[in-house]
Amino acid sequence: LLNWFVGPIESIFGFAERRFHNINMEDVASAVVRYTSGAVGAIEVSTCTRAPQLDRLEIHGTKGSAVVEGLVRGFTAARGTLAERLVAALQAGQRGGGDRRGMQSAALLVVKEKGGYGGWTDRYIDLRVDDHERPIEELERLLGLYKLYFKVGPVSLVAIDDAIRAELDSMVARSGHANLQDLFGMENLEERWIDGPTIDEAALQHLRTRYPG
Repeated sequence: LLNWFVGPIESIFGFAERRFHNINMEDVASAVVRYTSGAVGAIEVSTCTRAPQLDRLEIHGTKGSAVVEGLVRGFTAARGTLAERLVAALQAGQRGGGDRRGMQSAALLVVKEKGGYGGWTDRYIDLRVDDHERPIEELERLLGLYKLYFKVGPVSLVAIDDAIRAELDSMVARSGHANLQDLFGMENLEERWIDGPTIDEAALQHLRTRYPG
């Protein structure tokens, strides 16, 4: 997070020790970082303290200060995928005060080996909102669409009974397409197409929203 705010690291000095817990790893660490921009940062982490764990990032400069709170709490308290937890962290940071200049943009990047479209890149999820009154909410909406279109997460199937078949036929008729598969293609739901007696539940809910009866 500091690197995102301040830029690349030029040099770093630090130490880590075991001071309290009887474990085979360190429980306290400190570091001083010098950035290529000329900024200097201090990082302190510990699991030894009895007081509540602090969740605070402070950046102070000659022209002002930035204080961010709530990010870690939001991330650790959230459930779901990494992307969903990162968005929850942004929301928690905003609830903790956010940027005093207000809200304008938000972005989300999750990297996974060959996770990009067609396996050509490692950019598994790469979403951004450049200018919006409520950018974090818009980012969450875009993440929902990404999960829908690229079939991210668990898949639930629904049997196509007579009632659902009639509902789907009505949707196709209202859309003006030749058949249900064509409608799936137009709605960018190809990843969720199933040629059989079942239909993807998320795709069905999306079509119900797009073509209400």
